[in-house]
Amino acid sequence: MFSLARNYLQPVKKLRFEWSIQLTKQSCNPREKTLFWVDKEELTNNNSSYTPLYNLLKSLDCPEEILAQQIQLQDSAKTQGIRIDLNLDSPSHCLYIDVAEIIPDKTIKAFHWRNKNVQKITEYSFHKFNKIQSYKEPLYWIHNELKDSFEKLCLNSELLMQSGYGYQHQNGRIQEVYLTFFWHPRINSIINHLPKPMQKLLIDASYENLAFRHIGFSNVQDSEPSLTIYFSAPYRKYWPKTFSEFQWEVTCSSNLLVEEIAVYGGL
Repeated sequence: MFSLARNYLQPVKKLRFEWSIQLTKQSCNPREKTLFWVDKEELTNNNSSYTPLYNLLKSLDCPEEILAQQIQLQDSAKTQGIRIDLNLDSPSHCLYIDVAEIIPDKTIKAFHWRNKNVQKITEYSFHKFNKIQSYKEPLYWIHNELKDSFEKLCLNSELLMQSGYGYQHQNGRIQEVYLTFFWHPRINSIINHLPKPMQKLLIDASYENLAFRHIGFSNVQDSEPSLTIYFSAPYRKYWPKTFSEFQWEVTCSSNLLVEEIAVYGGL
């Protein structure tokens, strides 16, 4: 899969890598799904920034109706991304498209497919913190065992001033709530706000020094609490051949990104 993605995406100038871990009270596991974000460029010819992504989608048996959406929405999209499932037995891939300019209250639309068939469509919305108590609003949707962690994280003044919270919508239901940390702090800066069992698992897995961008909180109706922590950074030089190398590339690039943000400000 990595060589396939390289064939189409390595020439892209504005490319970001992303991966994530799923964290419960019993386990801390990387999700073997790689996400490649292509950011829009101002090109002088008639080519689209997203043509390489379109060609990769076709090579992964993306359904025609999703390909049509990718083309239709490319002019207004500031970014598009593809999540590639590394499970080769029955992979489920996903196309993410920025729709903020054309759909009110939504930022991303995601099209999932498997075996050439559309599985589902999910949508994401982002809400900037605009008053000191606005972080209370998403609490209704968050699993009861994670509400305290969410509130403690939202006491961060930088988060309240610069960022906000997001929702994942599916079938009319809020599936997950997100916090976005644009300055890519390290996990050890927020680890004490997480449930004790999750703290230990992160330390045991040596994740505490990684710089992250998003945290997703499971829904209040889910049987067990879970967090999803996302790591994202620009592709710089080395194209990975394995998932472990992909993770390492994000880690190295994130370390540079943290230094750049410290010098030049938030990205």
